[in-house]
Amino acid sequence: MIKKLKEQLNKPLPRNDTGRAAIFGFGGVYLLYSAYQVVRDYIGGVAQMGLGEMLICAGLLVLCALITIGWALYIWLGKKETDEEAGVETAAAEEAAQPSDEPAEET
Repeated sequence: MIKKLKEQLNKPLPRNDTGRAAIFGFGGVYLLYSAYQVVRDYIGGVAQMGLGEMLICAGLLVLCALITIGWALYIWLGKKETDEEAGVETAAAEEAAQPSDEPAEET
């Protein structure tokens, strides 16, 4: 049992997960929306901050959003590449498993 547990804990985490990519994508979009709200509130006079503070807050939110969306795309595109590689490997395995019509050479 301990050996099984050790194997499970030492397995690498799945890197290419589309669900995780979607969550990161939605988080990035939410950060962009938050930056929009900061600018909108400043222009509308609702926020009690100066121009410099607003630019810093909105800029940081946009920067974090771009990093998060970039990470989501990295995960999502990595999943596609892994799927394509798996398809090539599966096709090669199926081709090798099929018997050939050519007679085998005897030595």
